[in-house]
Amino acid sequence: MSSKAKLNLMNTISWVGLLQFQKNMEKMAAGDTIDIVTDNGETSQAVSKLVNRSGGEVIHSKKDGDNFLIRVQKG
Repeated sequence: MSSKAKLNLMNTISWVGLLQFQKNMEKMAAGDTIDIVTDNGETSQAVSKLVNRSGGEVIHSKKDGDNFLIRVQKG
């Protein structure tokens, strides 16, 4: 059974957001998803790269006004 988590990275510096994301991913089981919202384009790009390197998958990524919405599934 997979679970969903949410991570709000609004108003965070890119590297801080990546650390928070990485900690959340470590706690997740394979198949779990996490929804991320950020207003930092660098964080959005870095999350996508980190997910691809770790064997996960970016299921959904879109820009909504000034915000970026990303859904990631752990591999």
